[in-house]
Amino acid sequence: MKLRALCGAALLATAASVSAAPIFGGFDLATFNFDITSYNVGSNAAGLGGNATASGTSNGIGWSISPTNLWTGRTTTNGTYAFQGLPVLTDNLHASANFTITFAQTIDKLVVALGNDAGADSINFGIAPTAVQGLTVTGTQINLTNARGAFALFENINSLTVSHTNTNGLDGFDLAFHAMTAPVPEPGSLALAGLALAGLAASRRRRSR
Repeated sequence: MKLRALCGAALLATAASVSAAPIFGGFDLATFNFDITSYNVGSNAAGLGGNATASGTSNGIGWSISPTNLWTGRTTTNGTYAFQGLPVLTDNLHASANFTITFAQTIDKLVVALGNDAGADSINFGIAPTAVQGLTVTGTQINLTNARGAFALFENINSLTVSHTNTNGLDGFDLAFHAMTAPVPEPGSLALAGLALAGLAASRRRRSR
């Protein structure tokens, strides 16, 4: 009986931990993945000369950021940065000024983690997020209301790039992101779609006669 009770308690604990996984906009934050593999400070030792660059992977998708300010004081490349509300440690960029992030393949969705010690910071990718946490939104401008951790979900991007328009002078923000591509239809579903279209065309021909 004791063994059964212990096993039952363990199963309940496991189920509780699984169900308690933080979800944002339908995305499991425990799977968030962002990695910096290359970081160049440019002409300024602190990364503030306007020509710092970085590149890496996000959910296995390659990315690079155009020359901007990437402050060495907060940019993290060893996977130890903790965004509040994010259950995993990650790398992060402390970016400012205008920049463009270019991906190695077309992305459909982007989960963005933001943070800083100043709640007035903001980011503007020129598109409105479909979900936010710890942020306020005015058009496409999103502003931090939770200094240590906030999230924005962008959907239906269908692009190789996202571009930020700076509104904060030289002040920056901590940034990490998880990119996702659109799901590829399975061969079976494509075949069914083809049959449906063929049937529709045949039906229209019969009606026209």
